[in-house]
Amino acid sequence: MAVVRVFIFALLLLLPSCKSSQKQVSSEPVAASTDPVTGWVETTAIVRNAEKQADFFTRIAGYENIYSGNVSPEVIHAWGLPQTVSGREILLKEPGESRGFVRLIELSNMVDQMEARSAGTFIDTGGIMGLNVRVKDIQKAFDGLQAAGWRPLSDPVSFSVENFSVSEAIFLGPDGLVIGLIERKKPSLGPEWRMLPGKLSRPNNAFVITSDIQQASQFYRSSLGWHAFLEDKVDEAAQSGMNIYGWPHELAKRVSRHVIWMHPEKTAETPEGTIALIELDGVEGRDFSTRTRPPNLGWISLRLFSNGQEDTVENQSRPFQLFPYGCVTMAVSHDPDGTQLEHLRASTGCETD
Repeated sequence: MAVVRVFIFALLLLLPSCKSSQKQVSSEPVAASTDPVTGWVETTAIVRNAEKQADFFTRIAGYENIYSGNVSPEVIHAWGLPQTVSGREILLKEPGESRGFVRLIELSNMVDQMEARSAGTFIDTGGIMGLNVRVKDIQKAFDGLQAAGWRPLSDPVSFSVENFSVSEAIFLGPDGLVIGLIERKKPSLGPEWRMLPGKLSRPNNAFVITSDIQQASQFYRSSLGWHAFLEDKVDEAAQSGMNIYGWPHELAKRVSRHVIWMHPEKTAETPEGTIALIELDGVEGRDFSTRTRPPNLGWISLRLFSNGQEDTVENQSRPFQLFPYGCVTMAVSHDPDGTQLEHLRASTGCETD
């Protein structure tokens, strides 16, 4: 199937009325892919202090701050928040990349706000638990996150899934943000992964702890037309000894783990924008599925370009300008575990005067 890639230089498309409140920070224009079959292209996080969080991602992770401005009223409306709510946003990216953006949003005039997965762990279901990033030196990246005040569940742990051998460590950060560092040992990474040793790549996978993996995976198949490109099911969540979950060693051996990685392309060579559905049998925790949406804090949504297949849309915006994509509409839906998906579609309906 032929894939049409639309590259939009959003700086030229910004509404004139927003010039005083929005600015492009990067010295280079950003070309963003609106290809509908590439999985999610960005994640949004609602945080207490966007500037403070952006400092971590630029100073420690090595990202670029490419844009800051006001959150569009259309986003506030699509999120189902009162019209009195406003917000500021900062957009970050890995240098040289045009996907895997991180959008930090700080809301104002919002009273009832909490961490979506407050004190959440791997046994608690609902919403986006965390994002995976690649690193080229996991110990160096590990040390950098620790020094910045992020707390690991364990030291780096090595394991294999099919023909992939990796080292991984999960970190808990402010505002309920969770990041999983992954250094791939085998096979080696390709040239498209250009992050410096110790720095973080763009997020390429979101992991969701699901209460029913078959129901969740069927949602992505039937509602979005996605496929399971990799699956792993083992009787023990981890081998004896230290594990990425930070669990007591004996507990990890009594828990079975089932993981299905979902993506629009069933045989993608280097899939990005994937969602890993994780079901753990043998432990029971809290269900956050009704809390993991705005205005609560944490990784709140994944944004993807619509392929026209979604049939579970709950709310649709009018056309608005969204950097770096230009004029779009946004529709919101939720998977069975409360993960918020925001479907973007290119539009020509934005006002230009």
